[in-house]
This record gives sequence, structure tokens and C-alpha cells, in this order.
Amino acid sequence: MRRAALLVLALVAAGCAAPADPENEPRRGPVALEVLATLALPARPYNLATAGDLVLASTAPPVAGGVEPGMGLAVVDARDATRPALLATMRFPGGGVEAVAISDDARWAFVGTEFSGAVGIYTVDLADPASPSIYAFTPLPPDGPHNVRFARIGGEAYVIASISHLNMVGTATPAPQDTDPLHDLRVDIFRFDPAQRAAPLMRVSSYQAEGTQGLPQDSPIIHDAVVQTHPLTGQDVMYVAYWDRGVRLVDVSDPAAPVEMGAMEEMAPADFLIIHTVKPHPTLLDSRHLTVATSQCAYAPQSLCYLRVLDTTDPTRPTQVGTWTLPDEAHGSDITSEIFDLANGTVVVPWLSAGTWALDIRQPAAPRALGHDLDVGAVNAVVVRGDTAWVADIAGSLRVLRLPSLA
Repeated sequence: MRRAALLVLALVAAGCAAPADPENEPRRGPVALEVLATLALPARPYNLATAGDLVLASTAPPVAGGVEPGMGLAVVDARDATRPALLATMRFPGGGVEAVAISDDARWAFVGTEFSGAVGIYTVDLADPASPSIYAFTPLPPDGPHNVRFARIGGEAYVIASISHLNMVGTATPAPQDTDPLHDLRVDIFRFDPAQRAAPLMRVSSYQAEGTQGLPQDSPIIHDAVVQTHPLTGQDVMYVAYWDRGVRLVDVSDPAAPVEMGAMEEMAPADFLIIHTVKPHPTLLDSRHLTVATSQCAYAPQSLCYLRVLDTTDPTRPTQVGTWTLPDEAHGSDITSEIFDLANGTVVVPWLSAGTWALDIRQPAAPRALGHDLDVGAVNAVVVRGDTAWVADIAGSLRVLRLPSLA
């Protein structure tokens, strides 16, 4: 029996799938999320990006866990959530699984390849999404990025690339603060100017936390980084998932001179951090700015896997204010929170074989499960579009879920 099926039984036994209580609506248990559509893809999807009418999926080769060349891109028409349509696919001469981003006008895609082959960032022209084409290639030897994100900083376009590898043979980064040639962990910030056809991505700076140079092989990696203009301070803040160094907030208002401004390194209630993904809520919730962080719990399979809610109203003092974990103490190497998304007070988290979970974080001290989709292979990423969540199932499909109302 699949792990997700076992989890269903655990939920029922724990009372989490009980009928709704009409006398106390906010306390009803999570319900099965409505599946609006399932779109089979020709390769395994790992990460998603969305803008305009499009959803992009990064796809990995069917063998070697994404290490070998064959990193792919699937372009999906997302205008009708009940009838998503595959418009095009591409393959690239480098390995990788997760590095995909899209510009806010849906004109450009950015696909990062890593590990082997031609590693770097491919800029893809989406002027005709049914016939995308490689516009330029920015090499990032020797290992390439693990994640890429698009950002607007001061009205200008940037691409944020997380370099997540250690001690790969031949590592030699051009980042000026990299004094150890065998240590390659950083976030690169690239200015994107498509008018510069030969080199539309120009590196303006890199970020590493102070004191992380020269660390051994088990060093905390930088897995991902996203940028948001803080709705209260107006600063352009980069939120960095820094593994065992926790969550780092970096002022990138001047992209050429990133400055770390705050950190959250609280382990409790777990005995590890391993921060894998961090994202700020796009708007204030009850006058507070909240950020969510999740861990890569496959590295601690004997422990519970916690989602953490941070109060980042003051970006210099991020503070953990709430946590949530799966019912009935579900844990294991194939139960780990992956690349989530959030909007409108709801965070939607893929938990690999434990399915997709939608949580209400409007009361951040006590996040509440709203619904779940458990009939999956292994879900790795989510993007939220309006009242729907689009989910990458590594088994080979894109699932579209209707999110429950918070009214």
C-alpha cells in the first residue's frame, strides 16, 4: 500500500477526517481537495513557475536522478484550470531537476542546469509559447545552479541563482568572496537585459553568510532564495533557505551590494533546521508580515517534519511564531516538505509521498489544515494561481487542485 494511503488511514484514526462541525466551522478537519485536472507530461516534473497564462515545469531525465544531461522544460497553457494543455517541451545539454523561473510578463523563461554537461542558465524566449527557443546561455562552471528565481528590484529585472554544491572536482568560482576553491555555496544576482543579446544575464554580486568559508563537506548549503519588496519597509529583501544556518534575510535594494539584515536559527520543536524552502506571504495578514519556511526532512527520517511560520514584520528580527506537522506523527525518508507556495492566507505544501496539504496561516501561532490531496506518487512543487494550486507529481503529471475558501 502506498505511504499516502496509509496516511489516509492515520488521519481517519486521528479524527482529522471527521465530518464538519456546523457549530464551529473553523475547527473542522481537512477535506479532500477537488482535483480539477491531471495533465500527463512526457518527463518527470520537479519544479514549477507561473506567470500570465503559463505554467512552466522543469523536468528531469528518467535515470540518474537528474545528474546526467537532459534537463527539460514543459510549457503549459494554464488559462483553463480544468483543461490545461501542454504547448511545448524542450531539453537542454546539462543535468538538473529544479531550476526554472519565468519573468513576470511571461515572456522569458530561465532554466538552470547543474552537475554535468553544459551547466549554467539558459534564457528561453517564450514570445510564442508553443515554439520556445533558446535565446542565450550563461555558463556557471563547474556545477551550475540548483534553483533560479526571477525578481524585480528597483523596477529592473534580475535572476537569482542558488549555487548549492560542495567539493566538486575543479570548482573555481569567479565570485570575489570565494577564497576556498573547493567550496561553492552562494547566491548569484544577475541583471537581466534582453537587449544585450550576447549576454543578457550579467552578474552584479554574490551573497554568502559570513563565516561559511572553508567549511567541511557537511556545510550548510544554500538551497533557494526569493526576493520580495517588503510591504512595510519598502526594502527589497532576499529570503534565503540556508540549510542548517536557517533562514537569512538580505537587503538587496542595491543588488550590487547585498547586506544580511536578519536571521532565524531556532531549531525547536525539531532538533534540526535543514531549511529547504522559504517564501514570504505576498501581502500583510492582519497588519503582520509572515514568512513560511520548510525543511528537507529526508535527511532526518526519524524526526517529525515541521513547517515554520515566521513573523518578519521587522525584517531585521525574523521570529518563529508557529509550527505545523502532519497528523499522527507521520515521518520517514519519503515524507518531506518540498517547494511550497502561498497566497491569501493559505500555504500549499507538497510532502512528497504524503501528498499535498493546504494550511490556513492567518492565525500563525496555530496553522490549521484545510485540505489535502493524497492520491499521488510523489509531489515535489506547488504554484498557486488564484483559487487553484498546480502540483508537480514526480510520477509524471501536473495536478490542478481547487483550494478551499477561507471565508
